[in-house]
Amino acid sequence: MVSVILETVYAFLISQTDVIMTVILLLVLAALWSMYVPNKFPPGPVAWPFVANSSGLKGDLSEFLIALSERYGGIFSVKIKGRKTVIINDIDMIREALVKKEFGGRPWRFFNDVLSEGGKDITDCSYSPEYVARRKLLIRLLRNATVRQRMEEAAREAFLQVKNSIDDINGKPFNPQPYLALVVGSAATSLCFGRKYNIDDPELREIICAFENVNERFDHEVLIEMFPILRHVPTKGVRESKKAVSDWLMLIQSKIDQRKSQHNEGAVYSLLDGLFKFLKDADESGRDVSGWLTDVNVRQILSNVFIAAMFPTVITIAWFVAYLVNYPDVQTRMQQEIDDVIGPENLLLSSDAGTLRYCRAVILEVLRIRTVALRGLPHKTLENTCLGGYSIPSGTEIWMHFGNVHMNSKYWHEPEEFHPERFLDEDGNALPTPNTFLPFSAGRRKCVGESVAMNLITFTCVSLFQHFTFSPAPGQDKPSLKPDSSEGFSQFLPYEVVAKRRTGRETD
Repeated sequence: MVSVILETVYAFLISQTDVIMTVILLLVLAALWSMYVPNKFPPGPVAWPFVANSSGLKGDLSEFLIALSERYGGIFSVKIKGRKTVIINDIDMIREALVKKEFGGRPWRFFNDVLSEGGKDITDCSYSPEYVARRKLLIRLLRNATVRQRMEEAAREAFLQVKNSIDDINGKPFNPQPYLALVVGSAATSLCFGRKYNIDDPELREIICAFENVNERFDHEVLIEMFPILRHVPTKGVRESKKAVSDWLMLIQSKIDQRKSQHNEGAVYSLLDGLFKFLKDADESGRDVSGWLTDVNVRQILSNVFIAAMFPTVITIAWFVAYLVNYPDVQTRMQQEIDDVIGPENLLLSSDAGTLRYCRAVILEVLRIRTVALRGLPHKTLENTCLGGYSIPSGTEIWMHFGNVHMNSKYWHEPEEFHPERFLDEDGNALPTPNTFLPFSAGRRKCVGESVAMNLITFTCVSLFQHFTFSPAPGQDKPSLKPDSSEGFSQFLPYEVVAKRRTGRETD
């Protein structure tokens, strides 16, 4: 009996040893594979197996990448979230990659995959004929004059309400960001769903709250990005991310269903109306568009547009306010131009924007010096290719470091200085934007809503400073101009300001 027990124990230990040795061998092989660098791959720092370049995790990732660019030049590689990623800082290579090369793919991201319902959108899906068809349709709808006009009307009405709310604060310190979100959010709901809201409407607040819950979940699941299999483990983070997305998409769908029941066939007042009409026309003409425009695609297009309208626009306007509080001379000069060109009582029309040359220059300078999407959205090569003399295999993740281009003395004179005049000639006329100015990216995946975003930014910024003079809150520092770019976006630190009504400018 004893001998049987001993033999059993020995056999168990031997089998366990085999398992352990096998696991160790697999880990070693995986480690070696994770450190493998393809031939003629862009240079970069050596990274530990399985993880990122550890030094880049200790501080601001953008500052880390800028430091690497000084060492390696316009193109290099670095390991981020367990993946070898190519960083491009050179403007010529960025434009070649975006315009001429097959860099139109999107790498997999857990949260983006959940939010896009498996790449059924425009922003996060890889380049494909289906993507091209959806993009072309969206561009056409965004150019619809009636849709644009109603969006502008919604923004104007929301601003007048926000103006009154700021008046009610009566010169006390306040955080402007929620008020900016109400103006932009009201315009975005009109653009997407054809619905106008008062700024105190619970439905508008519900939409903005759901958007903010989704926004807070971006870039939280670092381990899942490194080890995708963990997405199947129901951790608290995974549950919260899926819940935020589910609530958001259900809200979008409810607005679609609501609009469908009220929609006047043939009338196009919003993107959703345009999508309804396109589907109806396709059905009546016998065209099959089910391969690229389903109910899920419709929901995803509206989700894309709303998020794209809200997130970078509100951040840019908040930076605009912060900078003009820090630069009161710029604020005064801009207000003088507004008074001279459109007057103290007339709200800005889109047709007026081109005449406000200095205001335009200030906005462009804010977009340059505090580019919201510092590295744009990540790209992925769709085939084996070459760039800058290096070989880049298909499936490689690519980051275009726009923030570094915008702050590079190679392309801009004294880039750390806030200097709106760089966009004007000696006579104060607008200069063409240089090819080194890329806040909305370029090429096949350039932001389709650039003109919409610029209209919202221009209207809100001009209207705010037409009616108010902003200054630091008493006893507090001026708004910080140092960005928090730890998540890849140039986020402002929360701040408070005082808004003083400019006398003799009643518009109500």
